[in-house]
Amino acid sequence: MSEPDWLPAFFSIAHIADLAIAVLVLETIVLAARAKRRGESLPASLVANALSGVFLLLALRAALSGAGIAMIGLWLACGFAAHVADIRVRLRPRD
Repeated sequence: MSEPDWLPAFFSIAHIADLAIAVLVLETIVLAARAKRRGESLPASLVANALSGVFLLLALRAALSGAGIAMIGLWLACGFAAHVADIRVRLRPRD
């Protein structure tokens, strides 16, 4: 079975990062809605983890689309900050 003509082009350019970002955002929305239905608050680690992923995907998108090193570095720095926040939330003492 052969692949559609548009498929290789889609996966070889920045659109693959857009698709991954959309999936990540949708997943986070579904998990937030699930938590709300259960009367729970959204875990802070989920938000920090999702942000970390989005920032890394934005760095990938920037690299694939030919953005400068400063833009790629900015997204990577943001991803690192979100990752550190995620680790801090997960490792904080529980009451």
